[in-house]
Amino acid sequence: MSAPFERRERTIQRVRALLQRRGLPYLQMTLVVAATGLAGFLASALLHWIGLTAMGLRYPIAVGFAWLAFLGLIGLWILFHRREQRRVRVGPPSSGDLVDATTGGDIYFDGSIGAPSSASKTSISGGSGKSGSGLGDIDGDGVLLIVVILIVVAAVAALIACLYVIFEAPILFAEVLVDGALLAGVARSLRRRTPTEHWTTGVIRRTWKPAVVLLVVFTVVGFAIQYFVPGATTMGEAIRIASEDKR
Repeated sequence: MSAPFERRERTIQRVRALLQRRGLPYLQMTLVVAATGLAGFLASALLHWIGLTAMGLRYPIAVGFAWLAFLGLIGLWILFHRREQRRVRVGPPSSGDLVDATTGGDIYFDGSIGAPSSASKTSISGGSGKSGSGLGDIDGDGVLLIVVILIVVAAVAALIACLYVIFEAPILFAEVLVDGALLAGVARSLRRRTPTEHWTTGVIRRTWKPAVVLLVVFTVVGFAIQYFVPGATTMGEAIRIASEDKR
């Protein structure tokens, strides 16, 4: 690993330690993730309202929108810190390289890190609809059980993805603060000679895996529910139809 990269990594680790002591990164990320879930839910509801009733198509689109909303919320988080002058500042740059925070420069905060984002819960589903038909040889009890299992699988996948991102909060926010602050504050000539990266690169690198898992799970669950309860357009409606067929 080259010296500039090593200095960047050491800087990120120091910022991470400061965040864990004073920045409430887990709380902030919890609220960001909750707002992301709300964005995904609203996207699914809007798509349902405009006529996209196929869950196997609507749910993955909503997951993709939620991930983009997550990136947007992190961008707003950076803007807040810039505007409020509550950002990580690092000592003076050395020899045209990345700011060296490990050999003499001190990292400090102008204020408390953090003003959390708005909240709601990560889950992408909707609810209400039509009657089903053609459930095959499975009886009503079996269909209801399958639908419940599918919904539980989707909920567990969403919960695990949320916990993963929240667990990554200190290092993710540290990278965002370092790269965001450097891109805003370091001279263009320094950036040309230093292998820095845009803050979105680190966020994408640390969140694409849970995003892909959610995309796959909700796609499979959506198509599976459509197969077992053809008339359903939402998870709630699938439970209602399966319950009625059971009687």
